Amino acid sequence: ILIIAQLQVWDIKKNVGKEVVSKTIEAMSKEYDVTIISPDKSLDFENVDHKYLEMNIQFKLNTIKYIGYLVNTVFFYFFYQKIKSIIKKENISADIVYCIGHWSGFAAKKIFKNKAFIVNRYFGIAWDPKTFFSFRQRLKFFFKLISYKKFGNVAVMTNDGTKGRQFLETIGYPKDKILFIKNGINKEFSIDEKFIENFKEKHNILPDTNLFLTVSRLAKWKRVNVSIELMEKLIVDYPNSKLLIVGYGSELNALKELVIKKNLQDNIIFVGSVSRDEIHNFYSMANIFLSFYDYSNAGNPLFEAMLHGKCIITLNNGDTGSFIDNNSCILLENLVEDEMLKKTLEVLENKKLRDDLGKAALHKLNETFQNWNERTSTEFNFIEQHYKEYKQN
Repeated sequence: ILIIAQLQVWDIKKNVGKEVVSKTIEAMSKEYDVTIISPDKSLDFENVDHKYLEMNIQFKLNTIKYIGYLVNTVFFYFFYQKIKSIIKKENISADIVYCIGHWSGFAAKKIFKNKAFIVNRYFGIAWDPKTFFSFRQRLKFFFKLISYKKFGNVAVMTNDGTKGRQFLETIGYPKDKILFIKNGINKEFSIDEKFIENFKEKHNILPDTNLFLTVSRLAKWKRVNVSIELMEKLIVDYPNSKLLIVGYGSELNALKELVIKKNLQDNIIFVGSVSRDEIHNFYSMANIFLSFYDYSNAGNPLFEAMLHGKCIITLNNGDTGSFIDNNSCILLENLVEDEMLKKTLEVLENKKLRDDLGKAALHKLNETFQNWNERTSTEFNFIEQHYKEYKQN
């Protein structure tokens, strides 16, 4: 198997693999001979032959809004030539090409033509079905529309609540060639009580503190500002409330300015990025988990909150309601401020309700999610089945 990754698969800051990618690569390396071409300078996977793909041009082009949609055609040509050069220089052959990102599928098809089985691997998609056929959206998705439809034998799409299957079917991808699958869940974790004790002491988190948590990349569509604005209203009646914001991103400075503007410095704690292992400490210490993303809230942070049996307050958009329901969380239909405050006050004032919702969330997760071994086996069985059909034809 040759993996062509358009995106980095290793988080340099945390020195860990991005979970869904790293779990897949680790599992592949046990079953197949794996070569990966990626924009990572180094990778820490056993039995994986890694080729470095320098892609600095991508980051420059991605800073150009709107015009960037068109200018990125230059990036594709650059990406394609670099991939082609590495494959030729290293004399890489492959039966299966596993393409992470739509540029990868584009390049693989042009290089291998019909001499390799191409898997397009996608991790959900930020799209709005209501405006999808507008000129702006058509421009934004121009190359994705082409590559998703034409350049893969099969597609594996993460079911993260953003209606990825509907997107693929809308653009004409054959239904029987799609594996629409949830991420796996690592149900084993450890808690560092000393870390929690020191963190609480450092940030003056007392036993009676109502501790809220939000976990996400700090991007606009993650709507972390909604949680901050909710805290402003909560502290009128519950001044002992604090919000932990775990994550890092382009909106960090804007969110810090919002906190200062609303005079919430004593109630909001910016934690920053944390490792996959450390994140469990923050779920453990929190009372209530908040998530108000656009598009969908059904991602790893929600599932981790369910795993920890937390009381969850979230927005029912995308396919969020297919993962969690009103019996296992506070599921808001829209972001009406008074309704959000009312529901939050209800769970703050009723510990039994919080506990019952948390237990129901954990039960729902255990019923519906595979562990990572089961999850990767499902994907590999799908790929192998279609690969055999491809070889027979």
